[in-house]
Amino acid sequence: MGATIRANALIVSEDFVQRNRWASVLRSEGFDTATCSGPFVTSECPRLDDGLCPLREWAHVAVVDVPDGADTELYGGMPERACTTLPDDGRTVFLYRESLPVEWHHGRSNLQHPVTDPELVETARSAARIIRS
Repeated sequence: MGATIRANALIVSEDFVQRNRWASVLRSEGFDTATCSGPFVTSECPRLDDGLCPLREWAHVAVVDVPDGADTELYGGMPERACTTLPDDGRTVFLYRESLPVEWHHGRSNLQHPVTDPELVETARSAARIIRS
């Protein structure tokens, strides 16, 4: 019998309670998880200098809780600036509190708050199946 390969999930949210709750949900469904507060909370974030994030590179899927106003100049004008390596390769699940412009949906995994646990797990599993080349 072979060993089961667990997917790695990175949960990014400025909300400490929310990111840890989502990490717990995903762990209970077989993911290994890491959490991060994101580039707008910690000054050590390599994304602030356009660097690669070692946590994001480790993860098969990133679940990114996009802060309100992430589409404004304050946040750099695009949701990808919230936390991901560019371009998005389909392994990122973006969670939003507001409706999104149509062009932000194309080829992306997007969920809108409030998100149910089964919806989060299903979307994370789907995004994690995309194989890196």
